[in-house]
Amino acid sequence: MLSRLSPATSMMPGAVGTSVSVLYLVIAAVIFVLHLFLFQFATRTQKALTYSDGGLMDGGIHRLQSYFKMLGIIMIVYLVFIAFAFLGMIAVTSMMPHSM
Repeated sequence: MLSRLSPATSMMPGAVGTSVSVLYLVIAAVIFVLHLFLFQFATRTQKALTYSDGGLMDGGIHRLQSYFKMLGIIMIVYLVFIAFAFLGMIAVTSMMPHSM
């Protein structure tokens, strides 16, 4: 079906599947790391509260800080991508001939 839409995709049928698979693996790795940070925050904070250990609490808070830093970076990248897509859409529609 994709080859009917674009002749360029019919020349490389495996490239589309491979690129989607690699993209999915990258997204899965990022999500795994984010959840790992949250899990480490929860376990360290829970142990810190149980044993009244300030060092474990600092480690837990540091993991939460890392989580929000990484989430902020991902959000900035996402917003930049959306901005470029929006500007590209405006550029393409401005080049189209106007029919009255």
